[in-house]
Amino acid sequence: MYKLLLVCLILFGISLAACHRQSAVASMLSSADSLMDRRPDSSLAVLENIPPVLLTEKDEQAHYALLLTKARHKNYIDETDDSLINIALKYYRRHSSDSLLMQSLFYKATILYNSANYSQAIISATKAEDIARELNDNYWIARTCELISDIYTMTYYREEAVNYTLEASKYYLKSGKKTNSMYALLDLASCYANLGNYNRSIQLIDSIKNIAYKDHPIDSTFIACCIKSSITLYLWTGEYHKSKYAFENLSKFKTNINLTATDYARITEIYLNLGEKDSTEKYLNITLNKDQRLLDKISVQSLLLNYHKKTHNYKKALQYSDSIFALQDSTVHQALKQSVITAQRDLFRIQTNIDRKKVKRFRAYIFTGILFAIIIFSFGTAYHKLRIRLKNVEIDRKMNEVFILSEQNKYHKDINDTLKNNLTVQSKKISQLTDDLTSQQDKSNRMKSLVENLFQDKWHTINVLCNEFFEKGTSDKTRASIVNDVEKEITKICNPNSLNLIENGVNDCMDNIIKKLRNQCPRFKQDDYIFFMLIYAGFSPRAVCIFTNIKLKNYYNKRARLIDRIERTDAPDKELFIAKLKQRSKY
Repeated sequence: MYKLLLVCLILFGISLAACHRQSAVASMLSSADSLMDRRPDSSLAVLENIPPVLLTEKDEQAHYALLLTKARHKNYIDETDDSLINIALKYYRRHSSDSLLMQSLFYKATILYNSANYSQAIISATKAEDIARELNDNYWIARTCELISDIYTMTYYREEAVNYTLEASKYYLKSGKKTNSMYALLDLASCYANLGNYNRSIQLIDSIKNIAYKDHPIDSTFIACCIKSSITLYLWTGEYHKSKYAFENLSKFKTNINLTATDYARITEIYLNLGEKDSTEKYLNITLNKDQRLLDKISVQSLLLNYHKKTHNYKKALQYSDSIFALQDSTVHQALKQSVITAQRDLFRIQTNIDRKKVKRFRAYIFTGILFAIIIFSFGTAYHKLRIRLKNVEIDRKMNEVFILSEQNKYHKDINDTLKNNLTVQSKKISQLTDDLTSQQDKSNRMKSLVENLFQDKWHTINVLCNEFFEKGTSDKTRASIVNDVEKEITKICNPNSLNLIENGVNDCMDNIIKKLRNQCPRFKQDDYIFFMLIYAGFSPRAVCIFTNIKLKNYYNKRARLIDRIERTDAPDKELFIAKLKQRSKY
């Protein structure tokens, strides 16, 4: 017995701990999700403090994986390992809403993009875009289009990048994200520059920069990004003084924009072309000391090539020229290996095959449905014919019964004629009985009226005493005896038991009039019901005033007010209540 009790307590403790754990995990995940947009750093801290051992449920693991990936992305941590997001993607493909699946696909594509796996990234991004368009979610349509544009840019499909960047800007604006739309337009300027249309790119940057200057408060970070883009564009168009001015203007903004090795290489090239040797050497050293990615290396090598040309060191310039060709060949080779268009084409082909299978399956369902419909129609037709035959047999049987009934009707008609004569005699007798009942009813009504009058006379003495009290109450000699008698009677009558007896008597003599009044007019107060009862019982106005402790002038006002309230109700017997009230008030 004790062992069983111990086991039950242990199981109860385990279940209680599991419930507490589940509640704590859900609370932490909800907190991280709510902080995601406002405080992504705090959200990341909350998620990283959740012990993995607490995540025992599949849905919790998937939600945690998605939130942690999102938090790292929002904190500018470029993930290249997709093992975490794959947990969320695997779960949401089977168990959850399209919205969470879409977000998982988007962050999967982002991670693949960071790892330069563009052919796989475009597949996940395209799937995410399709779901976003099905959900009619303007914000996520914009984000997926923006990501697809970045993938196209990195794989040199620049015309397609322009189209998707325009889509991103449009849908950001539809979702109310004006700032995101402006950044998308800035990306569009970069796309135009990649296509060699520098003037159009400069015009677009100037227009959006002017719009940003009109906003309050001014978004200094966005304006700095515009100026940063202008530096490169003016350099490429040979307007070195404008490029230098843009760089000097950029240094005035106190923003968090970090200049890469490529940015410093272009700044160095500005001063190189302007012939400012000291500034050239200064920014060349900064450029060489910056961390360099693959694209940064190409820009730095190009700078060194031009630098050695300007300084007439052609031997070194030739070395850097060979190095640039090698880097460009490697970049182009990597891009050609990852054909984004081919990956999309394969995705569309797979999707087309899936759609074809769905169409074939749908046609099979239609054919099967038509076949079942034909079979059911055939059985229905046969069943209908059988029913018709049975109905015909039934009709023949009914016709025979009608004939028999017709003969019986003739027989009974003669009997009915005889009975009709007898009924005439009986009718006369019934008429005589009706007259007798009417006479009895009249007698009953007169008796009822008599009972009511007798019931009213029961209080005659009280009424006389009350009247005497009002008329002679000022005399000291008579007042003592009258007051003593009246007070005794008043005390008796004002007693709840006496009031109940009066109410029962009124109900007995007047066809339950107080009971009906209580049921049909439930909003009156208890004092109002007592007021009605005393009037129906036949008490005089002065007696009623004494029993209810009101003044005589208030008596008539209250009676008029209560009559008016009854008239406004939808009580079935309101006319009876009012008539009896007016009739009894005359006494």
